Amino acid sequence: MRGSFLLVEGDLIFDASMLDGMLQPNKMAISEIRPRMNGTMVELGAGQKINLIHVGYENIDPSWYKTVNIYSLALNSWKKVEKVLNRFITENRIDEYYESVFAEMVAEGALSFDPVFFDPAHWHEIDTNADLERAERMFADRATHFHPSPALPKKVLSSG
Repeated sequence: MRGSFLLVEGDLIFDASMLDGMLQPNKMAISEIRPRMNGTMVELGAGQKINLIHVGYENIDPSWYKTVNIYSLALNSWKKVEKVLNRFITENRIDEYYESVFAEMVAEGALSFDPVFFDPAHWHEIDTNADLERAERMFADRATHFHPSPALPKKVLSSG
């Protein structure tokens, strides 16, 4: 990495306009929790900062927020994350989610994120066929916004 960047998981569909708030470093996209949501959650603390990250929780507190799995990171933050990732690998903690690194670092005060609130009606994570069906219904009226650009080479479009 040579500068700030966005980390976006590939199983997401969302309105691209929601990325506007993510274009500054050290932001985390979060959303109000809906029944369909699970996985990593966060608590907000003073000044609306991400206070705690809960990775893979089943018992969800209604005051928490769901991570959208989109993060912006400054280069200096990434260098710190990289060191902790390497430690996880050295300790053979290779079955943990990368959010575990973020959770540890946020809890220790070594990393901080400002939240960017995503409207839960305008994004969806697709992990299962049922998720895909819900996302297709959710975005049915906006389907033209999510077709690949005809300018992309066929090789890129057909891979994956």
